[in-house]
Amino acid sequence: MKAPARPSGGWSAWLDDYRVALDAPRSRAPLLGVLALMLLSAALDLFGIGLVAPFVGLVMGQGSAGLPQFLRAAAGMADIGGLGLAIVVVFVAKAFATYHVQRRIVRFSESHRAHLMSRLLETFLSRDYAEHLTRPTAERVNTLFWHTAQYAGATLAGSLRLLTDAVVLLAVAIWGDSPRAEREGAL
Repeated sequence: MKAPARPSGGWSAWLDDYRVALDAPRSRAPLLGVLALMLLSAALDLFGIGLVAPFVGLVMGQGSAGLPQFLRAAAGMADIGGLGLAIVVVFVAKAFATYHVQRRIVRFSESHRAHLMSRLLETFLSRDYAEHLTRPTAERVNTLFWHTAQYAGATLAGSLRLLTDAVVLLAVAIWGDSPRAEREGAL
């Protein structure tokens, strides 16, 4: 008796497709580098957002009375110009980190595209010669080229960019939702 067929849809099938296409052992180190840059970008976002509140308080002339302790310390260490400069420096650093994340995502997805094309071409070329004579080779190679380009550019790179945005959003949501007492000691 045959084993029951696995459902062809859903998250598990989607994740299995990624696992097979990514060749997980080969891609672990580059993905960890991308993840580290994602976390750095999220931390810089949080720090920059945290500096905006004392800056607005100083600009409005309200001081830092209603701010958590670590933000009061930031407001007390600098005047309006210094705090504004700190915000600019943090967001410029975040822009550089984001640029490097995007660059690594493109490099990662294109290297995987090249690896996937090599795997598929090796399989294609290992077929029997008679089979190559019965079907148009140019059509197969063209299809292979465009499908891997679609996978690398739209699916893989798009998924990694979505993950980057999700990490930043999650970090902001966790920090923003934490109790005030925890935030006062956070930085």
